[in-house]
Order: sequence, then C-alpha cells, then structure tokens
Amino acid sequence: MITLEKHLAAHASVNPGEEDAHLILCHCGTWFDDEGDHRAHVAATWREARTVQTVEELDALPVGTILRCGYGRVWEKLAGHRRFSGMEVGKDLGVPALVVWTPEDGAA
Repeated sequence: MITLEKHLAAHASVNPGEEDAHLILCHCGTWFDDEGDHRAHVAATWREARTVQTVEELDALPVGTILRCGYGRVWEKLAGHRRFSGMEVGKDLGVPALVVWTPEDGAA
C-alpha cells in the first residue's frame, strides 16, 4: 500500500520551462492546463491507490489497518484471517473499500 508521502512525490508538479510555463506536468507524465485540475488528479489517484477491490486484497492488508467499507462502516483489521473489528468477515464486507490508515502511514 502506497503512503501519502510516496504518492505525492509520484504526482508532484514539474516546471516544464518558460516555453510551457502555463502548463503543469505531473511526475506521472500527465499534462494539465490548470493547477486545480492537477490537484483533482492527485486526489483521484490517491483514492484509487488506497481502494481495496477484492477480498484477497483485504486479506493482504497489515494488522491495524483502518478502512471504510463499501457500506460506509469503519473497520480495523485485527490479527487472523479476515478479522476486522472482532468480526469474521467474508465477501459481505462491502468492497470496494477505502483504506483510511495503515501502520506504514505512521502516527496519526
């Protein structure tokens, strides 16, 4: 799971030079005419990078991960196969789910 710091570095804007000063180049290679469009791109790619699509991806999350499931509930991954907040869960957790925090993200 990518951290916010790494994501922001991967999508930082690059100064393309005087000739194209009105344009914004993202580190990912995408060009933008507007700073607001670049900010929206960074937010959308962050959400995409932190979205869990399958039950197998849920299983791979580190213990302590906090996520919001597809039903809007918030869960913490506990030790054990598919254990979230004290409940054994399967495909009914509600994927896709959004990872809010992982232990790799550091202190909140």
